[in-house]
Amino acid sequence: MFIKRLLIIFLITSLYITISCNSDENSINPPKPIYDFPNDKLWAHRINTAKDALSALRNFNGIETDVYYLNETNEYQIGHDAPSGINLDSFFDSIPNRSKYYYWLDFKNISKKNVLNSVNKMKRIIDKYHLCNKVIVESNDADLLAYFKQSNIYTSFWINDISDNNFEYFNEQVLKNGIRHKIKKYHFTAISAYYKIYPFLKKYFSYYNIHLWTNGLISEADKDEIRKLSYNHDVKVILVDYKDNFLRH
Repeated sequence: MFIKRLLIIFLITSLYITISCNSDENSINPPKPIYDFPNDKLWAHRINTAKDALSALRNFNGIETDVYYLNETNEYQIGHDAPSGINLDSFFDSIPNRSKYYYWLDFKNISKKNVLNSVNKMKRIIDKYHLCNKVIVESNDADLLAYFKQSNIYTSFWINDISDNNFEYFNEQVLKNGIRHKIKKYHFTAISAYYKIYPFLKKYFSYYNIHLWTNGLISEADKDEIRKLSYNHDVKVILVDYKDNFLRH
């Protein structure tokens, strides 16, 4: 009788734990993705000049551009390692039919000092160029990125690279819990990361919208790696350094 009672308690406890875990998982429902075209997931990576944009948008529906915000002039400038002097307004001015396409803006220098002004400026740019639902702003600073989310601008939370995929289970859990806490708190449109950590993201965040970049994959043989990534339903956008959109069909 005692053993039977213990068994019943064990089963009830196990059921409660299962329900609790599932409830926590289901409480983080991903928002509608900015982009969801299963047969056309490739966007052009690091497009930081008007010339490159015009070329890339002949083959891709979306491009990724690096931007810095300058408080002193109230403008965004394009540039990967530093502001280039080319402002984002002139960049969009140079793109015909710009509202047909999608734009991933990697915000390089977001800070407490510029976040409020940069949000307001981004809202004005989106309105000026009729880019509502076409721009997603990316940063690895979740707390500051949330200001864009609060202003109804699509956001992507950049997950920092994990250089060692053999990290201990405890550290893996800490990382997972930290990311989960941020997306549950701020409800970003997507999470974005280097493709090599996709196995980690798939393990814990396959229910969310995932954007990847594929630096280093540039050969013909590497295209197979990208094809495999594209087969995953949770992967919505893949940044590539190829000139051709080899998955479009």
